[in-house]
Order: sequence, then structure tokens, then C-alpha cells
Amino acid sequence: MRHPFIDLLRDGPVRTLWVGLATSALGSQLYGIGIVWLAIDIAGTDAGFVPAAGQAAVVLMSLTAGLFVDRLPPRATMIATDLARAVVTLTPVVLALTVGLTMPVLVLSVVVLSALHSIFDPLLYAGVPRLARTPERIQATNGLIDATVRLSRFAAPVLAGALAPVLPVIHLLTLNALSFLASAAALFRLGNALDPVAPVALPASPIARMLHGFGVVRRDRLMRRILAANTLAVMAWALGVTLGIPMLVAEHRSEGAGGLVAVGLLLGAYGGADLLSNLIVSARRPRRPWTFMHAGYVGMGIGLALLPPALLLPPEPFALPLAMLAAAVAGFGGPIFFLPMSTLVQTRFAGIDLAGVLRLRISLIAGSMMLGSAAGTWLFAGIGSAATVTGCGALIAAVGLSGLIWREREVDG
Repeated sequence: MRHPFIDLLRDGPVRTLWVGLATSALGSQLYGIGIVWLAIDIAGTDAGFVPAAGQAAVVLMSLTAGLFVDRLPPRATMIATDLARAVVTLTPVVLALTVGLTMPVLVLSVVVLSALHSIFDPLLYAGVPRLARTPERIQATNGLIDATVRLSRFAAPVLAGALAPVLPVIHLLTLNALSFLASAAALFRLGNALDPVAPVALPASPIARMLHGFGVVRRDRLMRRILAANTLAVMAWALGVTLGIPMLVAEHRSEGAGGLVAVGLLLGAYGGADLLSNLIVSARRPRRPWTFMHAGYVGMGIGLALLPPALLLPPEPFALPLAMLAAAVAGFGGPIFFLPMSTLVQTRFAGIDLAGVLRLRISLIAGSMMLGSAAGTWLFAGIGSAATVTGCGALIAAVGLSGLIWREREVDG
């Protein structure tokens, strides 16, 4: 049976969008690695404040974007956002090469870039049903777009590790700026495939536009449970993977280029399994989606919880390969929850309801990531990186187990 990605990539608009998104996703992952490494170099354990500040900006922008974004044409808004992101990403590079890089500069650039991301992403996912054109292609299209992020999680750490001996870390940000220009060019070529065919009816009140997603979810018990599970798991993921793995390596192995190589291998193993899982899940429709989704979180949590002991306890040269295996187990679980969840949201809601729920989900995730990153500042200093990463894995596994215990018959049938 032919994989659905093959047919999607033969579709001109889908292919054009995918090329742009794949390029910008790779650049964004390189940027994330570079920013964390630069922040650790400047501020040590206080590096957690950098992603926390970015997530605070996402919360604020996600809650307020409905006041103006829904009135704008989606494609033109996404192009303008990409161009703005390129300028913002280049600013720390210019300052680093001239007057020097400081923590406030890193924080400010992450804040502005995160706010722009929170404008771009809901427009993208709200356009998926229009791009897919038929209900049968929605999950496959979600999978293809999601694969751009998961492919980058595999490729970017490996690329960053390979470039570490020859390219200054600051120029990972330069590569990200170039990737945003490529994304803007792809969107320009795309035409109006993401734009609605008719004007969207909006709530008249500005407050109603801001809070529309809350009202939709408040009336939907199933969506409340899904968003709660996703929010808790992403909080632990942000702390345990995005910040925890680099901190674990910096604390227990080595800093500098050698440490960055180890970070690249661990995050590359996570990203490779993440991508493999995406390819498998995109091509199937589970008979029991609720059970399927939460089993993914159980696997993710177990893998993450085992990563620190795998890295620290066995003798060399076995430690790093075993830790990479644990990272791969953790990475495989992500798409098992995310893809069925995205399809459920996009088929359950439409129009302004869909846009509101997507923005609410982004704001909840950003808020939880902000709390997780901020807590990391004290957890890393207090109990250490190994205990923090293991605890994050245990929390994700507990979220998955709670979903398996509370089986939702409305979803599983």
C-alpha cells in the first residue's frame, strides 16, 4: 500500500508549502539549539529564563491575536510574519559581531520571535482542511506538515553537531533567518490555497473574539480532557527534552564543541524516532484513537525517565548509545498522541471555532512550557539535571496512564 505522503507531495500546492515549512522548521530547530547553548554559556542554570520569556510572549499573543489576525488574509499575514521573523533572528547575530551578545538581547529576540510564531502556526493549521480539500486527507496532511517539524528534530541536532567544530554557534541563528526567507518565498508561490473562499463571520465584541476558544472548549468535555493531557505532557517535555538534555550533558559530561556533539546525538536520536513514528501513524487510522493516543505518552515518559540513568550509570563507551536508545523510545511516542489529536480537533470544529481552539491550545501549551522552563531554573540548581529529566518522564507517563484508565468511549467507540 502506497504511503499517503506520496500522493500529497504530487499535489502542487501541498508540495510547495511543504518545501517552505521543511526549510523553516530546520532553521527553527537550529535556532533553538543555538539559543539554549548561548544562554547556558552566558547565564548557566538561569538559561531557563530564556525559553520561559518566549512562552510568556506566546501566551499573550495567542490570547490577543484574535483581535486583529482573523480580519487579515491568512497567506499575506503568514508571509509578513516570515519576513519579520528573519529580521528578528538576525538582530542578535549583528549585535554579537559588533558590540557583543548579552542575556537581555537573547531574551528580547526570543520574546518577539515567539510572538510571531504564535501568529503563524494557528493560521497554518486552520488552513489544513482547505489545503487537504477532503476529510480523508486531513490526517495525512497533518502528518506531512508535522513531519517537517519532526524531520528537523532529527536533522538539526545532527547538523548542529557536525557544524560545531567549524561554525560559531551564533551562526545557527543566521541559518534560521535564511530559512524564514525561503518559507516566505514558498508561501508567495502557493497562491490562495490557504485562504478561505468566503469571509469568516467574527464575534462583534473584541472580548468575545479574545475568549472565543475558551467558550468553545468550555462546552466540550472531551476537548477539555485532551487539552489538559496535552498541556501537562508538553510542560514536562519542554523541561525534560528541550532544556533538560542540553543541561544534563553540560552538567555531567562536557561543555564546548564536544558537549554540543553529544547533545546533537541525543536530540538526533529523539528526532529520528519522532519522524519514524510520524511516518507510521500518518498512514493509519487507529481503531481506538483515545487508547492509542495515551499509550504514546506512556512510551514517551518511560523513555525520557530512563535517559539519565542510561547516560550516567553504564561505563564508557556504552553510556551514550544507551542514552540515545532511551531518547529514541521517548521520541517515538510523540506523534502517537499528536496526530490523532490534531485530526480530532480539525474534524470536530470549523471556521472561527477551529481558529479559537487552536489559539487556546497554543496559549495553554506556551503557558505550561513557560512554567516548566522557569521551574527548571530552580530544579536544575536544587535537585540536578538527572533527577529533573527523570521526573519529567515520570509525569508524562502518568498523564498517559490516567488516559488509559479513563477510557473515552465517544472517541474509541
